[in-house]
Amino acid sequence: MRPRPQLVLLDVDFTLIRPRRVFDAHGYAALAARYGAQLDPQRYEQARLDALHVFTAETFEHRIAQQRRFAVEIALGMGADRTAAEQIGVAAEEAWSDPENFELFPDVKPLLDVLRASGCTVGLVSNTDRELAGFAAALGISADFALASCTHGRRKPCATIFAAALALGGAPRELAVMVGDSVDDDIAGATACGLRAVLVDRHGRFPDHPGERIEALDELPLLLDLQPAAVTPRTRA
Repeated sequence: MRPRPQLVLLDVDFTLIRPRRVFDAHGYAALAARYGAQLDPQRYEQARLDALHVFTAETFEHRIAQQRRFAVEIALGMGADRTAAEQIGVAAEEAWSDPENFELFPDVKPLLDVLRASGCTVGLVSNTDRELAGFAAALGISADFALASCTHGRRKPCATIFAAALALGGAPRELAVMVGDSVDDDIAGATACGLRAVLVDRHGRFPDHPGERIEALDELPLLLDLQPAAVTPRTRA
């Protein structure tokens, strides 16, 4: 049986939060309209898939403006010219840093309550250009620390960002668990560093994943055997 974790590390995008506007077919079309460009919403899904190459690289160094480049590629794929695509990319980058454009998955706050009651230290570890602590707080995400690749300088799955998270959390690797939606960044990265890793597969894309896998965060407490921390009774004066 695995030991009960002392430190739970949580990915952010698509693990805890999802876009609620802007970042879909019609959102990109609306951004484009600001600059007099017309995009074809029917081309969005293929354009998004084609743009995913932006997030792959041979280096683990943090790369700035990644979200901007991703948006530029999507806009081009939806029919924008280069000038309009660059303008759309800047607007999308700004929107990605605005918590008003995101919402929590419904299972997030209940999980955070359980983690807090169980006495676990909670850390956020994200590949992002955002000022992560303030962004998370604005969405009501309560954590003991937030570690962004833009401040660390290297991104998941690099071993150094997991080592930094362990240091911030004050826990040995055998008592830490990484929870996230990316097989490559979260799961493979954490596993290579000797951490327990749980895949959040909300859309059932990885049914044959060989490791620990959940489809919603409300499955996590049972998987981790989390119980409220014992409370020492107070003596009366």
